[in-house]
Amino acid sequence: MILPGFHATAEEAGPDAAGVFALDTILVNGTSAAHCLPRGAARAEADTRPECLGRGVGRADLPGATLDASQFDRLPTGARANALIKRLPTITTGGGPGEDKDARIMGLDKEYTRTLVDGYQLPDGGEKREFNLDRFPVAMIDQVEVVRTKTADMETDGIAGKVILHSKDIPETLTRTLSVRGGQTSDGIGNFGISGHIGGMFTADFGAQAVINIARDGASKTKVKTSPSGAVERTLEEKPQPAREFLGDVMWRSEIGTFRFKPVYLDQTEEKTKDLQKLTADGAFNGSETGAEDKTKQTRGATLSWGEQIGGFDIEARAGYMRGDEDKTAATTTTTAAGAGTGKLETEDKADVNRTLEVDAKTPIHLGAVAGELKFGLALRDKSRDKTKVSNGAVATGKESYALDESYRAAYVMGKFDLGGTVTLKPGLRFEAVTLEGTSIGSGLRAEGKARDLLPSLAASWQINDRWTLSGGLGRSVNRPKFDLLAPFETTSGSTLTVGNPDLDPQPANTYDLDLTFKGDHAELVFGLWHRNIKGVIEEGTATGEIRDGKTVVSAQNVGDGTTSGVSLTQRISLAHLESPVLRGFTLGANENWASSKLHVAVTGATRKFKEQPNFWGDVFVEWTDPSERLILMAAYNYTGKLPAVGDSGTDWRESEDTLDLKVSYDFDNGTELYLLGENVLEGARVTHAANGDVTRETGPSLVTLGVTRRF
Repeated sequence: MILPGFHATAEEAGPDAAGVFALDTILVNGTSAAHCLPRGAARAEADTRPECLGRGVGRADLPGATLDASQFDRLPTGARANALIKRLPTITTGGGPGEDKDARIMGLDKEYTRTLVDGYQLPDGGEKREFNLDRFPVAMIDQVEVVRTKTADMETDGIAGKVILHSKDIPETLTRTLSVRGGQTSDGIGNFGISGHIGGMFTADFGAQAVINIARDGASKTKVKTSPSGAVERTLEEKPQPAREFLGDVMWRSEIGTFRFKPVYLDQTEEKTKDLQKLTADGAFNGSETGAEDKTKQTRGATLSWGEQIGGFDIEARAGYMRGDEDKTAATTTTTAAGAGTGKLETEDKADVNRTLEVDAKTPIHLGAVAGELKFGLALRDKSRDKTKVSNGAVATGKESYALDESYRAAYVMGKFDLGGTVTLKPGLRFEAVTLEGTSIGSGLRAEGKARDLLPSLAASWQINDRWTLSGGLGRSVNRPKFDLLAPFETTSGSTLTVGNPDLDPQPANTYDLDLTFKGDHAELVFGLWHRNIKGVIEEGTATGEIRDGKTVVSAQNVGDGTTSGVSLTQRISLAHLESPVLRGFTLGANENWASSKLHVAVTGATRKFKEQPNFWGDVFVEWTDPSERLILMAAYNYTGKLPAVGDSGTDWRESEDTLDLKVSYDFDNGTELYLLGENVLEGARVTHAANGDVTRETGPSLVTLGVTRRF
């Protein structure tokens, strides 16, 4: 994927350091470029940048991709993080048309990708440990990274990789920004947003900032399911999403070290209405279902970081408290073909609390003539989740109502060695231990589980010459189970007793990644490879061999095995060196991704692809800038090929999809930018074919937005 205007700077480089690479108006997929002052670096007299503290571990030179904040307003994307992440190589997004909420690295299901904000896992309501990216506004983001290879100082959970959102950094000087947008979907639903930012480094030792965002997003969705007999179910959903968000950031330097405090508040409500009409093959009324659902998601908390140089060690400690609440109320009325009606009222409440403490220390070391750095640390996290579902006054049983307490402990050691000034090696070893206590709220059943993992890793990069770089990594990673599979529930259906399994093991995987990057004066090319060998894939409905009260006991078990491999190609070309004033304004680019996988399903004995993974997907991007560099025209086209296996059973399949986004922006001399954005211009459809012959077609509207940003 081409991303205009991006620049990459070595992790330790300052604003004027040598080694900064510029490709006219574009450079993407370079190394992570933190714009803060690296820990331990000497501060020049005119350098007022904030210290790099409280950001968590970044990508650096690992295989993956990075998108910098300086590019956000040069992309035809919306106001939420999901609109940014889908522009990066190897990424697909989940959800129906206009609902691409979650990121999927390597095209794998969302359960294999983890999303972090400044190194922390923000609580969210999903069972698959995912974080919905539409909950985080672009106004709060400084940088987006996709990391495929992990080093020992990163938590290993997430076999495919990690999406890292770095929150907006404190500006060097006092900065104020106000953005206002308004628009309407093609089906008439209004969207708007207003965000404001103020902050800066007031001295070299003190800085602060605040970001406030108030918005109303959302649209409608039409779903039509047709059975082989010709019967039709037609559903119309409208889902406005008002939101309020706040990010604070205070940094101060004292005699006992540097401190950084970041409070955050995210509040999003989904106000969904649903109208389902059923028709027979000859068009006669065959029943209906109408309903209204209000879902409110709140995340609130804060992180406090401290860093100091003590006796030759650079120490950083980070503590965080985050609470997430998801409350849902759904009222549904069902009417039969004969006109009889029944009602159902459901409420679902989820509460998640994450308490985190991490301590890292690093110190220079020398092994003979080899200079390096030794880094080691500890990580502690306690997570609790309580979920209660009530249907018509009765508490739901099974995995719908449970309480979990998950205790995570980790320790690691990692080296970083520079060989000859061109090769960097990062060997490491990480130990992770998880203890789980689970309770079924409906029945009161209690159970415990434990997991212990020793996880080696090795990352390396080779600066072959000024234009070619080779980076890669291999190691051991895990994927922790879905929350609802860990609840100690029991449900009976016929001759089968289904039970939860709090003692499920994480799915382990051997991971291999490689990126070869060429950076020329007017072009950049990236060739990427990945492979995952996964053991102990979790499968639900697996017979345990136990008979209880005459019933066959089944549960989720670590019984499957699979592999997935892929290739990613990225190309970017700038025509700024041409003589023609029209052609030299163009920047062109694309990324193409191919994936293959095999999953042996122990329950059925079948072999299929991992669900939700396409064989091919990619992006094409075109940008044109007029000679004055004020007017910019942008277009981005995304294509996702056929998905041969979707749904939990993996027996359904989905047709290929495409989307087109367009943007026009004009930058005035007075710090004002005006833009017109069109999203989902093609109003593409998602068509799913079920194993029973049903065909479901989902369509979403386009959205046109007019916005203005004022910097002063």
